[in-house]
Amino acid sequence: MEQLRRQTEKNSRIPEKQRASDASKDALIKTLKNKLKKVRAENEGLKRQLEVVYGQLSYGREVEQKNNRLKEENALLKNKLYNPPSSKTPKEKVIPFDSRAGISDRILHELNSLNLPLNSTLTKTILEANEEIVLEAVEALKEQMDLEIVKRPGAWLSKAISHGWIPNESIGGIQPEKSFSTWYDLAKAYGVVKSCRQEANTWLVQDTTGEWHSYSEFSTKWTLDYLRSVVKI
Repeated sequence: MEQLRRQTEKNSRIPEKQRASDASKDALIKTLKNKLKKVRAENEGLKRQLEVVYGQLSYGREVEQKNNRLKEENALLKNKLYNPPSSKTPKEKVIPFDSRAGISDRILHELNSLNLPLNSTLTKTILEANEEIVLEAVEALKEQMDLEIVKRPGAWLSKAISHGWIPNESIGGIQPEKSFSTWYDLAKAYGVVKSCRQEANTWLVQDTTGEWHSYSEFSTKWTLDYLRSVVKI
């Protein structure tokens, strides 16, 4: 029995060479795992660096594109500055005032009293409108001219005829006190103004941002006709 036991122990022992071989394998595996871990970490670092580089390249391309657009715009502005377009526009034919051109003597008399010459546009507008509408528009023009605010009376009258303006309801300039009050009440109710004041016979209105505007300027944007159409009082 004792001999058999010793024989069994002898057979179960691991040879020294085999134990050394297994230990070296374990060490190699551990080394390889560490190297793999290190390589993965380096790869992650390189990946992040590449993302930064790609981001910088993308930003650089955007900057370059913007720079090219600015260069094109600059070149275009320089071209317009040093090579202005030709200003040779055909002058509007002015019809002699004493030419009746189908316009009634009454209208011609009113225009003559305003020293207002006829051009082709105004003549066409007058001929296409009813005489009473034209005369009402002329009265509205007189009212505005009394306030010395009409810079282009011919164009103003043409627009007044086309829109059927009448005295005290003219648009495009400072209106009489009553009309301003009507306009201001509607504008405030609509929420486009919040205050007003008068300086040197000129009405100023304050918009909702706190900025002040001349009434003549602001009422061309928010006309009395428009406010009447949207505000129900």
